[in-house]
Amino acid sequence: MRRLAGLGVAAFLGSAAPAAAEDMQDRWTGALTVYGWLTAIGGDVSANRSGRQLDFTYDVDQVMSNLDFAAFASLEVRRGRLGLLADMIYAKFSHAENIPGNLGARASADLEMGIVTGAAAWRVHESGTFFADVMAGGRLFTADVGIATSRANPRPESRSETASATWFDPLIGLRLGVNLTDKLALRAFGDVGGFGIGSDFAWELYGGATYAFTPTIRGELGYRYLAFDYQGDRAKIDVRMHGLALGVTFGF
Repeated sequence: MRRLAGLGVAAFLGSAAPAAAEDMQDRWTGALTVYGWLTAIGGDVSANRSGRQLDFTYDVDQVMSNLDFAAFASLEVRRGRLGLLADMIYAKFSHAENIPGNLGARASADLEMGIVTGAAAWRVHESGTFFADVMAGGRLFTADVGIATSRANPRPESRSETASATWFDPLIGLRLGVNLTDKLALRAFGDVGGFGIGSDFAWELYGGATYAFTPTIRGELGYRYLAFDYQGDRAKIDVRMHGLALGVTFGF
């Protein structure tokens, strides 16, 4: 899928001579984007074996204060009308809190997620400053959740449980872009997937603006929403992630 943080490769747009445009069509170009996603996250996770369920809703401040580690990156290579895309998300959260009452009870939860997306994009339209790509590919999810509770009274007791799942979603999508000036551009994409093959349903939307600091370096600011609803043999995982994303793209 996709590249949160506009993989700003709409290169060959309209000021080159026809011979130069043909040369661009004959060689591969690319863009690497590193970005951050200031995401809020919510949903519910349950382990099928015991039926225990964890419902959670964290705003951006709570996510940042409970974030152990996160990494985001996207890559696109393009030749002519064809683009090959990859996007990677990894995040690990942990949260613990005291449960009100006299029992000295405490609950903690850990959530670790990895999402890798790959897709091919075909440029179906390009004229002047506007382009449109159709996309098809897949997204691999891995998720591990740990839930633990403990209490001190009336006698010490603790319980813990983990649930994990890995699945693959096919996806289809659309990407649009328009250059407002030689430096400023708008980008948007969306995709849907799952279709009961992996997730029951998954979808993503992104919209943002890019600014070219140099011919090969762009900055981007946008808003991204990703949601998926998975039900497997071992766990049920329904998660929504959304928030501002900002990144830097390096063309090559």
